[in-house]
Amino acid sequence: MVSERPHVSISAVHKQWVKLEDEHHQLAKAIHEDRAAGTDLAPMRQRQIKLLLEITSIVAEIRDAPATTTEDFIALLDVALRGTAEETPPPLATSSL
Repeated sequence: MVSERPHVSISAVHKQWVKLEDEHHQLAKAIHEDRAAGTDLAPMRQRQIKLLLEITSIVAEIRDAPATTTEDFIALLDVALRGTAEETPPPLATSSL
């Protein structure tokens, strides 16, 4: 007998994803700041690796779960928009004459 996987709410998993993404961004900022101070970054890098693995797992879970509520569709849109924003390079600086 094959047991079905229980329904996973995309919006619930999205909340976990947002929390981990926020932690990752804060950690990346701290690594950048601490690099100049000569701090040992190894523990921070290890946490960063764990966060990225967790984030990847959650994104796969979001991708595989059925969207059934309005909140689920909003969560999918947020994931897509944040992913696009992170892939978009910053605008080129223009000099004023």
